[in-house]
Amino acid sequence: MKGTSGFYAGELKMFAIVDDSERQKDIYLVNVFYRKSEQDNYAPLEGDGVLLNFGDIDAIQVIKQTIRNPDQQ
Repeated sequence: MKGTSGFYAGELKMFAIVDDSERQKDIYLVNVFYRKSEQDNYAPLEGDGVLLNFGDIDAIQVIKQTIRNPDQQ
C-alpha cells in the first residue's frame, strides 16, 4: 500500500472491474499476511479477510460472526 500502511499478501477472493477513472477500487483478500516495512517478515493476520480500498488507501480487517436468534431453535 502507499505511504506507511504496510504490505499485504493473500488470496484474492473478490474484486470489481471498474473504469480507470474510478478511484474507489475495492478488493477482498483471504488468508492474509502483513508486514509493516520492506525489512519485516510477513506474519499472518487474524480474521477472515481484509477489504482494501485503493481510493482512500484504507484496509478493513473482516471478522465473520454468526448471530443466532434466541427465539429460534
